[in-house]
Amino acid sequence: MFLNAFRTSALLFLGIAAWFYLNADKNISRQKRAPIFERTSDVDAITAPLLGASIPRGTSYTIKYTTTVPMVYVNVDFYTVAGTTTFLVEGPNNQTDSGSITLDLPKTFQTGANFVIKVWGPVAAGGFHYIPDSALFSIVDPSAGYFISPLAPSVSAQSMVAGRQQDITFSLGSAFSSASTVRIDILNSLWPDAYNVADGYSIGSLPAPCNVTYLWEVPASFRTNVDYHLRVTISDPNNPLKPGTMNAAIDTDAVLHSALFSITSTTAMENTAMTFTGTGTAASPIVWNNGQIVSIGWLFNPDGLTSTTTPVSTWTVELYNTVMGYPESVGVNIGRGVVNTNTGATISYTVPSTLAAGIYFVRAWGYSGPATINTIDPISGISAVITVVNSQFAAANALTVSIPSVWPLATTQKVTWVYNGQQTDYWNIDLYRNSVIYKQFKSIAVHLPNSTYSWSSLTDNLLDEPANQQGNDYSLHVFGNVGTTQVGALSSTFAITPAAAGSSTSGSTSSGSGSGSSGSSSINATTSSSLGSTSKSSAAVVGKSMGTALWIASVVVVLGQLVVQMI
Repeated sequence: MFLNAFRTSALLFLGIAAWFYLNADKNISRQKRAPIFERTSDVDAITAPLLGASIPRGTSYTIKYTTTVPMVYVNVDFYTVAGTTTFLVEGPNNQTDSGSITLDLPKTFQTGANFVIKVWGPVAAGGFHYIPDSALFSIVDPSAGYFISPLAPSVSAQSMVAGRQQDITFSLGSAFSSASTVRIDILNSLWPDAYNVADGYSIGSLPAPCNVTYLWEVPASFRTNVDYHLRVTISDPNNPLKPGTMNAAIDTDAVLHSALFSITSTTAMENTAMTFTGTGTAASPIVWNNGQIVSIGWLFNPDGLTSTTTPVSTWTVELYNTVMGYPESVGVNIGRGVVNTNTGATISYTVPSTLAAGIYFVRAWGYSGPATINTIDPISGISAVITVVNSQFAAANALTVSIPSVWPLATTQKVTWVYNGQQTDYWNIDLYRNSVIYKQFKSIAVHLPNSTYSWSSLTDNLLDEPANQQGNDYSLHVFGNVGTTQVGALSSTFAITPAAAGSSTSGSTSSGSGSGSSGSSSINATTSSSLGSTSKSSAAVVGKSMGTALWIASVVVVLGQLVVQMI
């Protein structure tokens, strides 16, 4: 009897130890911090700060929350959101659960616009309770100044329009008293890095405080989103940046952040009266090789064009990578001040040998008459997608994609591909649509095994609104990486059509082929997946942890039995 009791106690002790080590809250037990993945509630909420709130560092602030679950005490943690949610620093600990917590932000606290806070604590019955994360808010330096446009303090959120020339206006405070030039960056909570808008921009000889205005050509590739914000710092004369350069977050003595703002798009960006030559079509996409000299032409010929119509005097031509994560993702000028000829023009362009493999498009735009800032869209056109490859790499790594030509809703369709080349790390699939301005519709498959050469999906799962997003201009980009080099192919176009009674997998298929080129493909793969589906889901993380937990738990039970048998 004593032996049985000892056996039971030993197994119970080992089981409890295993539970404490393997349970999902082990980070809390060991580090007193909330897990990165969210625990949500239908009722509980953080009511202050709200979305877009601005908190000056060096001041006191009261966090407010509501909860239906009383906690023994509450803790506060600060996180930053830049592609992923990352723990930054602990806030107040062991606070009374009263619905509000007042804290003092140090004068040296990091500034930025992509902060969230977590409020959590233990409950009397055991375990922990987590209030859903706060909305994104800003922490600012009051001595840095403030933004007037795109968003002034205490003013309702403002939108900027992709593809339009718009003013960025800000007032610099005493923190910038030593500056003569500034750097402007654009950030988004979905991006791990910032993109440079301008560097070395002169603010004149006026001492701070002073108002500064910069005319920004808002990139055509920006997705509709409300999490954008601008950052102004003092330029580093020893490290000037080109527009579009990606750079990590910084924190210096002089940093000015705008509040969050949105970017919208208009149909004027892609005028149907604009036609292109030398850039292929949606049905027959063109391939550019690194080092190749290509001719790009365009013509604007709207119905009813008369001799009284003021022609575009000069054009600007931009090249865009359709995937975020490259300097070209925010557009690079390949022609500026191109003289108009018969409502169009033609330029010669040498594809850089360093241009990364991938899917691109060209935009040509200009104003009919004097340019009107902030309110008027230019005459603008966007080409079909263009595949950029390296011919030598293409010869050694050939990829062909075959797809059904029609994808009815409520049916499962299969994609297959044939690859003759070096082994890739994974396979990824992006969905493209020619009528979408930035072309890359969404990422639909990430990190498929490199031994896989087919993928199936219910057509409805490709779309966010299946009833409203049918069309005949879709295509797929299948790609992977060989080391740091991307290999990929764009499929032929296919149609997504209404569901038909008794419909099944389409029998007819079409093929597309392509290859790869050297470039920052690791950035490509990571960024395209974060834009299409954000980061790895909480369920995947928890599921992996549970699988590991079950394996270790089995080992613990076996060890426990061995101990009992030895006794």
